Amino acid sequence: MITDSIFKNNILLGKNIIFAGGSSGIGAESAKLAANLGANVILIARNDKNLIKVKNSLKNKKNQSHEAIICDLSNFDFVSEIFSKIRLNHGLIDGIVWTAGEEIIKQPRATKIDDINKAFGASIFGLLGASKTFSSKRFWNQSCSSIILISSVASIKPNYGMTFYSASKASISGIMKSMSVDLSKYNTRVNSLILGAIKTEMHNRITSRMSEEMINSYEKKHLFGFGQTKDISPMIIYLLSDASKWITGSEFVLDGGYLLS
Repeated sequence: MITDSIFKNNILLGKNIIFAGGSSGIGAESAKLAANLGANVILIARNDKNLIKVKNSLKNKKNQSHEAIICDLSNFDFVSEIFSKIRLNHGLIDGIVWTAGEEIIKQPRATKIDDINKAFGASIFGLLGASKTFSSKRFWNQSCSSIILISSVASIKPNYGMTFYSASKASISGIMKSMSVDLSKYNTRVNSLILGAIKTEMHNRITSRMSEEMINSYEKKHLFGFGQTKDISPMIIYLLSDASKWITGSEFVLDGGYLLS
């Protein structure tokens, strides 16, 4: 991979990193890069086939170990239990990358409670459930640990049918800032990435409902076009690494210029 050459090949050596939502898209891409750079990767997702496929694709050097855990990340209590087991099985944790979440594009008048649970489930309820466990000095390698939360430009720039999706992503900003204060005593940093349109399975589901003209118009609003997962993973690696040890409570916009349009 070209992105491998950006970093020293041992920049994440020996670090235990959890990828919540690691069966596809940005989570899978970042997990693969982290493994290439020496990390022990713990993948969590509910799609068992994709999860095992990603795990089997991870580079496994000497003294590296990877695990795939099938879990519904929208279940608040169950996620807390899973994170406790991870800590017991893998020792101190060095990083969490939270990419889990689902899109919900509906006008408010057509929305049902199941849609709300879907929008907030894995991205918010699951994250808060996990925080019950990781808000402890017994969870973290306190030399330099990191959490990266994935948000969206939908939290900043409104669009039709995005009320509840935007609400879930906007929540991440408040959670990240408060959590960065709470976890600072464990020498753990918390930051978020605000992303534009990235070509993933979710992106494909969204654009499948759009005409070709609408897709072209949407892409032109991104000054550099739609992004790819490999455009995001280097920033995730940087924030996981000790190179970013003085950065916490920050939001980084990676949107190909979308918010400028």
